[in-house]
Amino acid sequence: MKRTITVIISMIAIALFSSSAFAKVTRLTENELNDVVAQAGISFSAEDTLNLSTKVNTLAFGDNDGAGENSSGAWLSFNNIDIQGSVEFHNPVKIAMTTARNESGELITGMDLQIDGLTVNMDSMRIDSITLGSNPGEGKSFGSFAMSGMRTTITGKVRIWTE
Repeated sequence: MKRTITVIISMIAIALFSSSAFAKVTRLTENELNDVVAQAGISFSAEDTLNLSTKVNTLAFGDNDGAGENSSGAWLSFNNIDIQGSVEFHNPVKIAMTTARNESGELITGMDLQIDGLTVNMDSMRIDSITLGSNPGEGKSFGSFAMSGMRTTITGKVRIWTE
């Protein structure tokens, strides 16, 4: 027990008194400080593949009161939507909070996202019926819609900031 305590105290002492534990403070002129860019960030990654399974009973666009005095409401509805697919992460998505100067020379803090190799696979998407009726999901069907084998690769940088 004494030996364990001695080892822990020794490790703490080495960390506190090592030469790398001391930083030298350097004064900067205003011009030198203007060139400093601050940055903090994280990287995140998920499993190599995230599976997607989405089901929607009714997605409707419409109007309850119609277009005028002698009209009634109508709704265009997409019923029983089923989407199956996956998202593949080939590299981690990087997020960085940065402060930089804009074209006017003002400092702007923002969030940078870097995406290298994100693939969205839509194995299948099906809408069982497309209807037009007086309420969402009601009315006669115009038919159905299906799509399969869609693959989208996303790479690039996104910058989000406030003004």
